[in-house]
Amino acid sequence: MKNIFKPKLEEKDELKELTKILYEVKKDIDEAYKMFEMTNDDFLVDAYIYQINSLNARYNYILNEIKNKENEKYIITEGRV
Repeated sequence: MKNIFKPKLEEKDELKELTKILYEVKKDIDEAYKMFEMTNDDFLVDAYIYQINSLNARYNYILNEIKNKENEKYIITEGRV
């Protein structure tokens, strides 16, 4: 079971790490698009399309994780008086 009472420092580190991964995936997407545009081989075109779709799915997943973490932080903070 996930511990929901983590110290704030760990939550910040987790958000930082997710944000870092998000930027890395974005760079990978950009690189895959460049390679897609440069290739003439039909097999490589298919491979790059698959790679771009995979990276986009990963990007969206990580983005949703960041949003969820930020919402959790807001809900927990909002509940305190």
